[in-house]
Parts: sequence; structure tokens; C-alpha cells
Amino acid sequence: MSATNRSSFDIYKASAGSGKTFSLTLHYLQLVLQQPHLYKRILAVTFTNKATAEMKERILHVLRWLATGHEKAKPYEQALLTQLPNLDAPAIAAQATKVYQLILHDYSRFSITTIDAFVQRIIRSFAWELGIDGGFKLQLSQDLVKEDLAERLYLRLDDDKDLQDWVIGIAKERLEEGKRWDFRQDMLRLANELFKEKFKSFEEAMAQFDDEQVQAAFAALNKQVQATIQGIEKRWSETGKAVVDAVAAAGLDREDFHYGKSGFINYFFKAAEGQLTAPSTRVQEVADNPDKMAPKKADAATRQRIAELQPVIERRLQQLMGWYEEDVVPYTTAKAIRQNLGMLRLMRVFAEELAAYRKDNNALLISDTHHLLRELTKDTNASFIYEKTGHRYQHYLIDEFQDTSSFQWDNFLPLLTETLAQGNYNLIVGDVKQAIYRWRNGDWRLLLSTVQHQLQAFRPQVKTLQDNYRSTTQIIHFNNLLFHLAPQLLQASLSAEIAAAPAATRQLLTAKGYDSIFNDAYADSFQQIPASAADNGYVSMQYVVLQEDMNYTDEVLPLLYNQIQELLKEGYRPSDLSILTRTNSEARTIVEFLVAMQNANAIPFGVISGDALMLKNNQAIQMLLCALRWLNNPKHTIALAQLRQLIYLQNGAATNRLEVFASNGDNAVLPYELQHNASALKQLPLLELINQLIILFELSTVPKHAAYLLAFTDKVQEWLRYGDAGLQEFLLYWDEDGHKSSLPATATENSVEVVTIHKSKGLAYNIVLMPFLDWDILPKGGPMAPTLWTDNSQTDFNSISMVPVQYKKELALSAFAEAYYEELVLTAMDNLNVLYVAFTRAKQRLYGWAPAKEKATKTKDSFPYKNVGELMRTVAESQTPLSSADYVDVRNGWSKDVQQWTVGKIVAVKEKKEPATPTQQDPLLFTNWRNVLSVRSAGIDVKDGEEQSLPRKQGVLLHELLSKLSHPNELPDALQRLRREGWVDDYQQVKLEQTLTDMLNMDALQPWHSGQYKRLAERNMLTADRQLRRPDLVLYNQDSCLVYDFKFTAADDQKEKHQQQVQAYMEQLSAMGFKQVSGFVIYGLEKKSVNVNARA
Repeated sequence: MSATNRSSFDIYKASAGSGKTFSLTLHYLQLVLQQPHLYKRILAVTFTNKATAEMKERILHVLRWLATGHEKAKPYEQALLTQLPNLDAPAIAAQATKVYQLILHDYSRFSITTIDAFVQRIIRSFAWELGIDGGFKLQLSQDLVKEDLAERLYLRLDDDKDLQDWVIGIAKERLEEGKRWDFRQDMLRLANELFKEKFKSFEEAMAQFDDEQVQAAFAALNKQVQATIQGIEKRWSETGKAVVDAVAAAGLDREDFHYGKSGFINYFFKAAEGQLTAPSTRVQEVADNPDKMAPKKADAATRQRIAELQPVIERRLQQLMGWYEEDVVPYTTAKAIRQNLGMLRLMRVFAEELAAYRKDNNALLISDTHHLLRELTKDTNASFIYEKTGHRYQHYLIDEFQDTSSFQWDNFLPLLTETLAQGNYNLIVGDVKQAIYRWRNGDWRLLLSTVQHQLQAFRPQVKTLQDNYRSTTQIIHFNNLLFHLAPQLLQASLSAEIAAAPAATRQLLTAKGYDSIFNDAYADSFQQIPASAADNGYVSMQYVVLQEDMNYTDEVLPLLYNQIQELLKEGYRPSDLSILTRTNSEARTIVEFLVAMQNANAIPFGVISGDALMLKNNQAIQMLLCALRWLNNPKHTIALAQLRQLIYLQNGAATNRLEVFASNGDNAVLPYELQHNASALKQLPLLELINQLIILFELSTVPKHAAYLLAFTDKVQEWLRYGDAGLQEFLLYWDEDGHKSSLPATATENSVEVVTIHKSKGLAYNIVLMPFLDWDILPKGGPMAPTLWTDNSQTDFNSISMVPVQYKKELALSAFAEAYYEELVLTAMDNLNVLYVAFTRAKQRLYGWAPAKEKATKTKDSFPYKNVGELMRTVAESQTPLSSADYVDVRNGWSKDVQQWTVGKIVAVKEKKEPATPTQQDPLLFTNWRNVLSVRSAGIDVKDGEEQSLPRKQGVLLHELLSKLSHPNELPDALQRLRREGWVDDYQQVKLEQTLTDMLNMDALQPWHSGQYKRLAERNMLTADRQLRRPDLVLYNQDSCLVYDFKFTAADDQKEKHQQQVQAYMEQLSAMGFKQVSGFVIYGLEKKSVNVNARA
């Protein structure tokens, strides 16, 4: 469709590898090539800084290619000639040149940004109206905020009696339930909810009440749920006990009844303990036919006694079954609320303290910015809001829309509505199948249906990018079939789960489309195979049969290692391989195993992972941090010992662990400046201090440290922008959050990359290996259960309108059944999407491993798939007809005998790749700015002039240098230290070394070389008349004493005075008890010495 008659609003469904970036770039070019100045009026939004940088780079590259007629521009040029019939090739080149130059000369208006950065820019423009400081810092670390809030809560306990009572109540309740009284972990887990958009609704609801009203609301709710639970349990217990007592009085026990302990009679024993349970099939059977209470094999006496009890049991059974229908919803609802009620009260405190945290730290959270803008645009003209930032956009291109949150969409909706009403073109691109960030508030339902519904007046055109330009034919066939049948299986299974829900809940879920949501989300999963696709792909899914006493991890990791070795033998490079995992802990396990397996008999390879690239694991960064800790606290002996150890390791010296960690360890290994000028170093600005330490430790000369040092200094600069510039504050930040920093994981030719699936999104790898295809499909229960923020306004416990409840099966019976089933569906979609993202990273080959299906065991779970591996196996074994002849049925590659599903055949590598030759990283150049910028520290002597004053200043420097020498052979190191510290340059260093070497080799100074004398330098001597004398150098032993005075000027008229000065030193040393005192004046520049005689 040409630009003149195309739709003004396109929604692109872009499956993995379908050329999404190409399409986005093409649409941008279509706009700007027709109107070059339009680049100021286009806002392209994506979701990561990396994606933003890539998009900018791609657009500028393509513009330059089009302008210069580069071969790489051909696909874009052909598409543009079709889309822009009013422009021919020369005109496109001319327009591209113009646009390219305009953007470069006005780069700040080249608006391609993350959605967070865009919102922050607007918030800063309205800081005054919002009542916040325009210089606020954005707090990205959730852990840092949580720890701060927890500390604030503990401090508040001292003065808040009501809060104390709640905390004590929580502890008591936990003890009664058999849990540890310490609830800090649960509290921090629930504190994660602070950063979710749904928490804002709770925060807003609580903000409407003052403290007394809030306290009263919590107290009332607590009293109500406790009364409900206790009341129901009491009457169930009384009824159950009545039957239990009657059975005992009749001389019977549970084994005398039909099915014994597993039969209907146990229903009463559970009730006697206050347990409210649903009637089982056996209970219902007895209720329908009371004559079945006694087993067929019972003797006559037992039958008689049971018959006598039958009226009582029958009446009580009907009573309990009737109560169940009446009690189950309020009981399970009250228990769900009670579980988190104490924590909810603390959440209210957290909300208050979060406001105080923002104010005290002049900080906002990411979630705050979207909420503030949402409130700002609610009742205000959107165009005014955005124009105040200095921009008025006419076109919006939004990428990765499946990860957009509800708040973010609320902020963009008025913008798109306005620009669409003006007839301007807008574009949304996304893929529901790649939505894996729901835990960060992403809501893929927006892309699936909400946007089309809300903007239907503008007739959005939904288009699908179907060609897969990434993978081989075999991988495309495999993924086409898997993600055609797997969603159908999940839909059928989850629909069966929902069928058990109450009728009202089923209607609500159906209205939301959950009866077909998997089929709808994966309706566009089929991908076409372009003519350029390679036909040498291979897929292997191996199911691992566990040996006795072996766990799955121990079984699968050797298989993974062997497969890597096979691929390397085939001729693949390690960098062609990527191992994808679901969790960071799995990645760490794999890295540790692969590193441990390296041996001389196998092909060696490195391993890259996020942990391996963490800054804190680099030796240079460890040295810097130890030095910083010691400078901050000289009593930090552990940091000092670690620093000594690291310096020994850097120098390749053998280390004595006892010596290194002894409190009086050898500090001579430390740089001289660090030993003697620690106080001065500590006074330096933080970044200058770090640069100085890098110089002192000579870290920049080691190429392997280069990337880490740059990343670390960048991190320091980033932190300094927030205004906290102190050393102690930085160390606190590093311990709380900075230590998580790592280098970008850039592949190297000789390393296999281990990466989580979430971090792999947007990337592609020649060969993908996945050893852990065993993650659950449904939500986890217990401590890891997700928290659901539920609408409580329609229940009987509505004094607080929104409450958090933990996901568990009992919720299906409560007033929160809709939330339960919704989480069931959404989590299953999350886990299917993770599988889709992982499998679509592969270009040439895809290897996976999963546990073989265990023997069937009886379970109460009706859901048939324990994990994604079982779901895939069901697809492989299924006989479901395919809905279209376009699908290639690759299920014939399943072999039950070997427990493996393969697609394609292994094709030999056409050209074996030789191991890459590593490139040599040049050393970094860290210089002291004081050495680059020369500032005169003293004025020129007016009397003598500059020519006369400079030698005198040089003499002062040489005196200082000589005073630091314990032995003449230390001169080169001392001069090098002066050079590093910026006191001299290279030329001066050479000249000084030549001068001093000649001087130190004079005959008069040979005793210093001999090692037979002890040394005193620049030490004050107090005379009898209370005057201080300070000789330059004193050498002494038990037989003699030598005193020296160094002169570096050529003032001949002063030489007699020089000798008198030395004579005074000699007299004082003799008076102090030194024997055979001799004196010398050393003229360093003239290379002369004068032997001074004692006064007569």
C-alpha cells in the first residue's frame, strides 16, 4: 500500500525473526524522506536503552547508505520505491542526504527514547505543579528502597504503640501456625508489591483516610475475619465432635466403618478438628445411601451398633454438607485475607514511609513517574502537557508493545487519540507470544485486544509479519508445529479447570476471553519460510531417564558437556553456542560445572555469563574497593589484609597467608603514596581518588582489566550525578546495590555464553542448548506463591477495598475465585511465552533436555502437564489433526524407544572454523590531571627572577626525594613514584636520575652503599639553647657517625656558611654521644664533596 493511501494507524504483530527492526526503520524513513523536517515531530519509543541505541544507529546507517548508494541500502530502497511512488532512486538519495545532515545538526530532536526516559522528561517539566523538586534523582534499585523502608519501620516501632501491637500479633500468629516468629523475609517479599501498579490503587484508597480511620478500618477487618473463621470452625468442630464422641461411646472406631480412615466417617473426625472440607465422593455416596455406612464384611454386632448410630450420623452429615455450601466462600475468603492482613497493615506503614523516603532522598521510583503522569493527564489537555516539554509530536512509533503496562498505556492513549484525530500516521509493533515481563507490570492483553477496542474509531489495520529470516527450515517447521498444538492443549486443559469455577466466575472469565485466549494469542504463530532460508538445521529434544539415586541436574549436565564437545569437534566455535536457562541459579550451576569439567583431553573453551562479568569479581576492582575501604576506615584490617593479598597476586609473588592477614602484616608491599599520604588521598574528590589509585597500583597497564576499570569509573560517575559524593556514601551504595553491576555480555570467539532466557530476548544464536526444560506451567504455591491484589469491595469484608492474597488452590472456593483462575491462565501464558522466546533464538540448531515422564501416580491435580517438557512430549505423541496443510508434521521424529524428538539431520559444517586469534587490548591511559594542567604553586621571586628561583625549588624536591631513600638503590623506584604522582614529567625524571646517580656514586657517599650504617634522615635535633637543627642525612654505627648536607645551588659565596652549618651538626651529634663524627657538604650539581673539619 502506498504512503498516500495507507491506513493512518497500523498494529504490527511481529513474530520472532520476522524483520521487526527493518519494518520500524522503513516506516520512519517513509515519513522523513517525504518531509525531511518531520524528524522533529516523530517519537519512536522502545523499552531498553540498548534497543534505543540500536534503533538510532540503524536509522542513521540506512540514511547514509541510501545517500551514498551503498549495497546494504538495496532492500530499503526497493521497499521505499514501492511505498513512495512520487520519489525515484536519485530523489531518495538526495532526501536521505538532507535528512541525515538535519538530524546530525539537530541531534537532540532526534527523538528515539525509552518510555521511562520520555516520562521522566515530562515529569521534570511539571515538577513545580506536582510539588516535587525538579532535581529529583530516579531510584532504580528496588532492593535499596526495601532495605531502607524496613529500617524505617523498625525505628518507628519504638514510638508507635499500635504498630508494636500489630507486629507482636503477627509474631504470635506465626508461632501458632508452627512458623518462625521472625517475619522479615515475608515482609520483604510483600514489599516487592510496592513497585507494582496495582499497589497504587491500595495506596490511593488508604490516602483518603487519616491515621485513626486507617487504624479503625484494620482493627474492624481483623475482628471480622477472626470472628468469621472462629465461628465457622467452632460449629464444625462441635458437630464433628458430637459424632466422634457417639462413635466412641458405641465402642466403635473409624476402622469399623466403610473404607475405614479413608471413608466417609473421617469427614467427622476432620470436622472435629475444625477443618472445613468439601464432601468427597464417598461422603456423597453415604449421604445418598445411608445403608452403606457399614462395610459388607462387618459382623452382625458391628452392623447393629452402626445402625443405631445411623440417624445421628445421617442428620449430622446433612448438616455439615449444607453448611459447607453456606460456609465455604466466607471461610476461605476470610482465611485468605487473614493470611496477609498483618502484613497489609505494615504495607500501609511502608506506603507512609515510602513518601518520607522520597522526600528525604529527593528521589522517585520508576513506578512513581508513570503514576504521576497518569494523574497529571487525567483531567488536563494532553497536548498542553506534552508541549510544555518543548516538543509537539505528530507521529508515534511504539515498539515492544506487548511489554507496555496499563499505566504507560494510559499515558500514551490521549496522545495517540489526538494525533490520530488529526489524520497523522501512527504505528504499534509487538508480539503477544514474546510477552515475558508481566512481573514488571507488562500487560500483553493491551496488544491482544484492548488497543483495537479503545481506538476502533480510527480503524486500526492489524498486520502480521510472517516470514522468519532468522532460523533454518527445520527449526521453523518444529516451532510452527509446537506452537500450533501446545496452545490448543493448554487451552483445553485450562478451560477444564475453569469449568469447575462457580457460574458467575465462569461468566466473568469468558467475558475477558479466557475461554480462547491461548488460541487467540498464538493465532499468528505460523511463520513462512523465505527462499533465502538455509535447509541444514537440526532439532533434538532428549528426555532423560533418571538413574536410581540420581537427580536430574546430575544426569543432564554431563550430557550437555558431551554435546558441546561434539559440536566443537564438528568445527563450530564456542561463540556459536549459547546455553539458555530459566533462572540465574541454573546459569550459575551450569557455569560451575563446565569450568570444573575443563581438562587436557578435551577441546578447551571459555564460559561467559552475567556472574562471570560482574565488576566485583575482577581483581582490579577488588583492589580498588579494598583500598577505598581502608582509606575510609584505617582500622579496617580485613580490607588491608585483602589488599596486601591482591597485590601479591598481581605481582605473581608467593603469599604467606598468616603474614598477609596478620595485624602487623608487611605494608611495604603497598604503594609508597598509599602508605605515607593516605590522609591526603582521602581528601581528593572520589573520582580523582579512584583514578589516582589506578595509577598507584598500575592497574591500567594490564589489558584484561581495561573494560572493568572503564565500567567501574562510569558507574562512579553515574552515582556522582545523584549528588552523594562522599567516599563513605559510595561504599554504602556499592554494598547495597552497586555490587550487582556487570559488564555487557559481549561474545568472544572462544567462549560459550550462558544466559537467562529473559536476557536473551531480542538476540539470536547459531546453536541454542537448553538443559533445563522442566519449569512449571502453573503458578507455584507455598512461599514462592504470587501475590494477587484483589478487589475486596464486593465481599462481606469490605472495610478495606483492596487486599493482597497469596495464590493457592483454596482461592478457587473464595470470593477471589476470579483472581485465582486469572492468575492460573496468565502464569501458564507467561511460561509458554518463555518457551517460545527461547526456541526462537536458534538459527541453525536447537538442543533441549527434559526429565522423562515419571510413572503415573495418583494425584489430586487435574492439570495434565507438570512442566513444559511434559507439554512438549504430549505434542510429540499427539495424533491431533493439523488445521492446515501448510504445517509440516514433524511429530514423526519422535522415538519412544530412545525418548527423543528430532527434526532434520546433522549436516557437516562446510568450513571448519579455526579458533580465533585473540586481539590484544591496548593498555588504558589514566593520567593525573594535575600533571596535565600546570598551575604555578608559588610566585616567581621578584628579587631573583624565575631563572634563579627554579633551581632552588628543584633543590627542595631533591631534598624531599633523598629523605625517602632508605638505600641508594631505591632511587629508580622513588623517581617512578614521583612521575606517577605528577611531580615530574618523563624528561625531568631522566634528568634527575642522571644527576642523583652521579651524586650518589661519589666517594663520600660510599658508606651509605655499604649497608654497615643505620640511617636517619631529616630528623630534628634539639640543642641546649632550645634551637632545632635538621641535617639532611646521618649514617651511624657503634664506631662512627657521618653527617651530610646536600646543596643543589651554585652560590660560591655561601660555601663557608655551608661548612659552618655542618660543623654545628657535628657538635650536636658529639654532644648526643655519637663517636668519631665526620661531616660532608655534597654539591649535587657540581658533583663535588667537601670534607668538613670539626671546630677547634
